[in-house]
Amino acid sequence: MFAGGVWCPEPDMVKALRQDIFDNYEELEEIFARPEVNRYFSGFDHDGELKKVPAPFPKDFQHPAWISRRSFTFEYPLSDDEMQSPELFDRLLDICRAAKPLNDFLNYTIENN
Repeated sequence: MFAGGVWCPEPDMVKALRQDIFDNYEELEEIFARPEVNRYFSGFDHDGELKKVPAPFPKDFQHPAWISRRSFTFEYPLSDDEMQSPELFDRLLDICRAAKPLNDFLNYTIENN
């Protein structure tokens, strides 16, 4: 698989990431809606997702799964055939390009906190 994002950040960073996602959800919507991103990633992984929206965020937030998590990762599974394909490098390069705006979004918070 190919994976990106932020896995198991410290509690203060989790709070900062949740806040930035809440404050800038429209930008994240636009990123996930891009065809080149959506081709590989439809959203964050559900691993570690909380059952409830954490305080202080409103329970009716448009994307509760985005802020109800401890990690902010996304992945694309690669089959055995894809891993053995002569086009693997080009495929991985395409996936990396698709992942970059998501990582940039998350890294903004990390770099500024």
